[in-house]
Amino acid sequence: MAFALLVTDGRAAAASMLERAVCAFRSDAIRMEKGLQWSSLAATAAVVLWDVEGWNDVIQVQVELAHDAGALGPLPLALNAQAMALTLCGDLAAAASANAGSIARRLIG
Repeated sequence: MAFALLVTDGRAAAASMLERAVCAFRSDAIRMEKGLQWSSLAATAAVVLWDVEGWNDVIQVQVELAHDAGALGPLPLALNAQAMALTLCGDLAAAASANAGSIARRLIG
């Protein structure tokens, strides 16, 4: 509903709903199924709000959930999103570690 409101009424009208979504997915309390399924939308909500910290937090939870579940489909997507966020924040060394080799290391150990 927040994204529909964003499209129809604009960012200001949708901001509070988007903020609630980001807040809900920043938490480690999010259930694995919901986190893997919907966290990319929460990350998008953070980007719409220009909430870089929220974006990083949501992506970090997404990476951890995918890793803990051994979910090979979502993990590369989460690591790619993490690399983009880290690059935009200027942390190029950390962004470089979010690559294919990192995926294997995270799954193995």
